[in-house]
Amino acid sequence: MQGRHPSRPSVRSAAALALAATALVVPPAHAYVDPGTGSFVLQVLLAAFFGAAYTFRRAWRGLIERVRRAPRAAQPAEPDAPADPR
Repeated sequence: MQGRHPSRPSVRSAAALALAATALVVPPAHAYVDPGTGSFVLQVLLAAFFGAAYTFRRAWRGLIERVRRAPRAAQPAEPDAPADPR
């Protein structure tokens, strides 16, 4: 059976450990974020949400219209009823 040695870490686990270490050792940014940035981010999120909702609604209505306008399967004609002899 070929395989890796149980005591040797894999490349994936070494990469995950390196990524976690760099994420935990981030120096402070000393940056300033003004209040307008927060409102801009909120505006972008709301626009994305409402844009997606509008697009979904238009697509759904278009699909419903196509289904309603689709030609129905040919219905078998009802046999002609005999004329009432009265």
